[in-house]
Formats: sequence, C-alpha cells, structure tokens
Amino acid sequence: MRKIKSIIIHHSASPETTTTDDIWKWHTSRGWDGIGYHYVILPNGKWEKTRPNWKVGMHAYGSNRNSIGICLIGSFQVYDPTEEQIKTLKELIGQLKDAYGDNLKVIGHRDTWHATHFKPTRCPGNNLHLRLKQERIIPV
Repeated sequence: MRKIKSIIIHHSASPETTTTDDIWKWHTSRGWDGIGYHYVILPNGKWEKTRPNWKVGMHAYGSNRNSIGICLIGSFQVYDPTEEQIKTLKELIGQLKDAYGDNLKVIGHRDTWHATHFKPTRCPGNNLHLRLKQERIIPV
C-alpha cells in the first residue's frame, strides 16, 4: 500500500459542463492509463472516484507517488467554485484524513512547484486557491 502524505487540489481549467468522460479523453490522449486524478468534484457537489487510491496518480509531476489528487470541475482563474464543491471537498478531505491519518498535508497544485523539476502552474486557479486559504483547507 502506498504511503499517502498529501492531498493535492486541482481545477479542470475548463467549462462547468466538463464531464469525467471529457477528462478521461484528455488524459488518455496523452498516453496515460486513465484519469490522473483520484477524485473529481462536479459543480453540483457530487464527486466521482476516477482512480483507485492504491494507484499512483498522474496529476502533479514530482509529487504523485505519495499523494491523492482531487480535481474540481471549473475554471477558477475566471470564476469561483460552487458552495456545493467546497462542501464536498471538505467532506472528502475529512474522509481521506480518517483513512490515511490526520496529518495529511493539503495543498494546491501550484504549491508543488519546484523550479528544478517543471514549469509553474496557476492550478487550482486564483479564486479556488484563495478560497482554500480562507476556509483554512490549505496553509495561509
């Protein structure tokens, strides 16, 4: 079993109408074996399990081995996540902490950036990143 140390939050950087089938097509067109995130949260707050937790993700280069990836559908450089998404995100993080330990670090994708490894990213979007800080989901 993998040693999970962190939960990494993403946004799809796409319209609210994006589906997990769309994400599957994008990710498999890159040669991946499926969706790189472990969970996807839809605008209505429903979540879908898209990758088994035991399987290494493909969502944050250099940080995949010991993390769980959660993606919220939306483009949060442009608009805000829905209240339903935030509520579900909090609940899902709580469930993951129950399963893997309360000391799991929760961070935005942009917070995994290391200049020696890859290009910086705006993910999970400024609006969601700010909300994650305001809700104390990630460190301020």
